[in-house]
Amino acid sequence: MVSPSARRAHGGPAARTVRSGGMGPAMNKSGNLCITGVAGFIGGHVAREALRRGYRVTGIDWNQCHAGGVAFTKGDIRDKDHVASVMRDQDYVIHLAAITSNVEFVRNPPECYDINVNGFLNVMEAAARSGCKRFIYASSAAVYTDCFSEETVIDPSRIDNHYAKSKIMNEMAAKSYQDIYKLKTTGLRYFNVYGAGENQKGDYASIVTLLLNAGKSGKPLILYGDGRQARDLIHVSDAARITVELLEKSSYDVYNVGTGVATAYECIAEMIDRRRIVHVPNPLPSYQYYTKAETARLRAALGDYAVLDVATGLKHLEAELRGKA
Repeated sequence: MVSPSARRAHGGPAARTVRSGGMGPAMNKSGNLCITGVAGFIGGHVAREALRRGYRVTGIDWNQCHAGGVAFTKGDIRDKDHVASVMRDQDYVIHLAAITSNVEFVRNPPECYDINVNGFLNVMEAAARSGCKRFIYASSAAVYTDCFSEETVIDPSRIDNHYAKSKIMNEMAAKSYQDIYKLKTTGLRYFNVYGAGENQKGDYASIVTLLLNAGKSGKPLILYGDGRQARDLIHVSDAARITVELLEKSSYDVYNVGTGVATAYECIAEMIDRRRIVHVPNPLPSYQYYTKAETARLRAALGDYAVLDVATGLKHLEAELRGKA
């Protein structure tokens, strides 16, 4: 289904971001790691990567986790006592549990803020009390309004959606815990993550998965407006590897997790089947039109890390979907 032209670069110098293998061999680490949101799209991949590297993984989620090797406990991060009991004896925490859809925030702001802010505080407080060595949490590229550099001072008054506001609240709280309680916190501003397992997100999946699903089922490839919206798309295997890799770094900060390359939606659709592209009016005029991560800080921490380009990632995802047909 992916056309031969998919091999060409779209939107930037993909050559420096292409990988054919992993970031390196599995490292023999030891330590207790708790992952919240372990049943989620990114959480499941992070759990498998951590297990591969030798961590003892405990997971918490309100959905059932099917990742083998995880000591799973079903629960809600708003349940302070339950979270505290899970966090005992944890050396590391990766907090990924959250409501990620701004549509859900519009439907029920109090509950979504309760989960994303109060739930976040419960997990971070429990991590601090347990004496964990590192607290990594998911932020989002949605906090940016123009420049996509971590050096940018974020003005919360310019953020125009609930989800992004909840994430900047997380960052502010994490900075306070770092300054006051000396908890080593690392915030990850994930850009647009796509890959295997994303279908659980339904209509909130990435543009890559939505277009590929449409192509697989013979439906039109719907592009809103001119289709030139462009995103920094990072494969979930790369996002997971970067997340776990940062557990062992001495520096702690906020990092962009992206490729540094923006790919236009129209280019993705052309890779799948340009004959079925249909342009329709954009129903969301405030939709984030363009994202492209500045990756200098992450490269300073990890070195010149390698990631899949979109064409290769698309082939991997197509093979995964074909296997489940």
